[in-house]
Amino acid sequence: MCWAVPAKVVAIDSDVIAEVDLGGGTIKKVAIGVDNVKPGDYVMVHAGVIIEKLSKEGVIENLKFIAEEIQRTEEIMGVGLSLRFHKFVFNLSSSFPLSGSPCRLRER
Repeated sequence: MCWAVPAKVVAIDSDVIAEVDLGGGTIKKVAIGVDNVKPGDYVMVHAGVIIEKLSKEGVIENLKFIAEEIQRTEEIMGVGLSLRFHKFVFNLSSSFPLSGSPCRLRER
């Protein structure tokens, strides 16, 4: 399964490189794979590349999807992952205001 993560663009370094906030104060340089990206945009990042621009609502949708997948994994495997994920979401939401898609190569 392909997993992309939501992020917020904090700077554009060149025509092909941006800096994004992945939450919790984690800033990464990534390649720009879509047009018209600017600071403040919400994006999906996969394998170090911005693959999609999102609305704030799109970020929330994607985070909910990730949480549901973690919950399903816990139910199947009996593993306690959700507390760690909820802490991650809290850190992400405190890093930038939100109003999740792991990349949507497959529909549920």
